[in-house]
Amino acid sequence: MLILGVVLAWGLAAFGEESVYRGYLTHRLAGIFGESLLFGFAHFKQGPTGVMENIIDGAVLAALYFATNRNLLAPIIAHGVEDTIDVLLIYLGRYPGF
Repeated sequence: MLILGVVLAWGLAAFGEESVYRGYLTHRLAGIFGESLLFGFAHFKQGPTGVMENIIDGAVLAALYFATNRNLLAPIIAHGVEDTIDVLLIYLGRYPGF
């Protein structure tokens, strides 16, 4: 389950979400603020805390994207590392709130 969680985190969340939100929507919508709101609200199933956390994460990842001269690899790696840590904490029973 741990390996599956990490593979999904990198494949779907890191690569998939960053490709959509930073790679595509950044060029089509209102930049950092509008994009991070969409990123946060896309995680509505995680409740209000999850939405707020993801709005902040989306803004940080968008700032990283722009700080690296629109290098999509930077937020993909940051997102993958963050989600890998989350998966490990969940697997070890140490994730806050669980």
